[in-house]
Amino acid sequence: MAKFKVCIEETVSKEFVIDVPDGEDPTDAAIAKYKAGELVLDPGEPQFRQVCVLSPDPTEWVEF
Repeated sequence: MAKFKVCIEETVSKEFVIDVPDGEDPTDAAIAKYKAGELVLDPGEPQFRQVCVLSPDPTEWVEF
């Protein structure tokens, strides 16, 4: 049996409803809430997945 190092990359998304004070940018508010751990994408909905072999012989990324 051979050993390979692989990498799997996944993009997830989840919708949130947030309260934003008047005059504050909603994008900045969402980023701040995300960084503060108030908005968590777990488990989230996978939107994109790809895999590649890193070693011993690297391959191109393959979407799956």
